[in-house]
Amino acid sequence: MSFAKGTGLAPIGLSMVAPKFAGLAMWCALSGIGRTKTYELLGNGTLQAVKCGAKVLIDVDRGLAAIGAMPPAQIGPSGRSAKSKAA
Repeated sequence: MSFAKGTGLAPIGLSMVAPKFAGLAMWCALSGIGRTKTYELLGNGTLQAVKCGAKVLIDVDRGLAAIGAMPPAQIGPSGRSAKSKAA
């Protein structure tokens, strides 16, 4: 498992608890969501955050709940595989 450089994070084990609020780099490491998508989700209200000076702190509990409430991925065979099987 890898984390954003300079976050000082270790992989979260079963005995560790996620923080209540996380900076952007830590949030990205915890959630697996990139910076651009995080800002998009903040902008549309899916994620909640507070400002502490210049730092954006994301509400981790609400953010993880929002991710969990997203619809499941609909993943099917790619067009390329389907075409090669039909030939």
